[in-house]
Amino acid sequence: MSASRKLRVASHLLRAACVAVTCSIAAGAVPTSTESAGSATVDVTGGGLTNGPPLVQFEDCGRLTLGALGCPTITLGNGETLAIENVGDFRIGDFVFVRGLFDFQSPICPPLIAPAIVDNTINECFQGCGTVVPGVLCQNFVTDDGRSFALEDFGGFGNNDRVWVKGAVDPESDLCNMGFAFPGIRNNTIGPCFEGCGAITAGPQGCSIFITDNDFYFIENTANLNPGGAVWVQGCLNPESRQCIPFIGPGIEDNVIGRCIEACGRIIEGPECILFRADDSTNYWIQNTGDLVPGDRARVIGGIDPLCLAPCSTGVPLECIRNNRVIGPLGDANCDGIVSVGDINSFVLALTDPATFQSAFPDCDLANADMNCDGFVSVSDINPFVREIAGRNAP
Repeated sequence: MSASRKLRVASHLLRAACVAVTCSIAAGAVPTSTESAGSATVDVTGGGLTNGPPLVQFEDCGRLTLGALGCPTITLGNGETLAIENVGDFRIGDFVFVRGLFDFQSPICPPLIAPAIVDNTINECFQGCGTVVPGVLCQNFVTDDGRSFALEDFGGFGNNDRVWVKGAVDPESDLCNMGFAFPGIRNNTIGPCFEGCGAITAGPQGCSIFITDNDFYFIENTANLNPGGAVWVQGCLNPESRQCIPFIGPGIEDNVIGRCIEACGRIIEGPECILFRADDSTNYWIQNTGDLVPGDRARVIGGIDPLCLAPCSTGVPLECIRNNRVIGPLGDANCDGIVSVGDINSFVLALTDPATFQSAFPDCDLANADMNCDGFVSVSDINPFVREIAGRNAP
């Protein structure tokens, strides 16, 4: 392995060791750079990174891919690819959580000698945002696509907190202590959720900066995307990130990243699964449809997954929108779940007096009345609203 590649891999592991703990802190706590590592432990004594095989405990999520000579590999969020010894019953394209030993010079894919994860366990990976909610016998974490899990570590977060979680899915865990199996996420990290679109730019000391309309953040993973383009990021928000030493400032850590999409369109019934048809007539497979049903108009904000294998066959290639948020049904101004003439008065209120609307409908997103998706509720939304009501209530 070349010295430059070895340095990149070592950098990834050392950064994982420093970063993971900051995304597994108690709510409201401020991490310190001296806390023990969570995702990777690098022992640089007795040989370390230069004089022999390092002693490295590795755990991370990635996509199973096919590497050189047909050997299975895992592609991490930063684009680094590592050979993997045990793939269990998983298939190429699956998103998995791997825990094992990192070997800089592994022979598991002969005749190559290359970085690999050996003696590993493998599980489905969950990585994304959701909300902590009260459960019957224990707290639950409800993902944006509606799945419920017990967590091994809630990190001090409480009910209604929106959090970012990454860990290994255990479909029959005992984490809830209910006397029977309940889906859980083990070995998880947790922190405040950040998600949004923006742009990547170069920062100090070779660090990368993620810029939104109103703010900037240090960012851990850019997946080698070119600076300047619109990207979507979801990850753990650390208000005092130390990933760009010696600077301390807000950072997004352990993040996923992809081409940004923020579009309006309609949920449709595809040949074998539910799809999102954007207003430009492009169809997408969408990970999270929320409570929307075919026929609903919605705004979708998320990331395009470049390694996606759509879980349904449509006869044509599909791009996938993952870790997405949905707003809608657009036109459902009273948030009763349907678009009907009953939304007219609340739509008028949203248009004429947004503050009173929010007081009258505290759990309703004002964006439900933004029918033309220009980011504002204005008179230009009236005609699209009328058309939506007429179309939904036509005989």
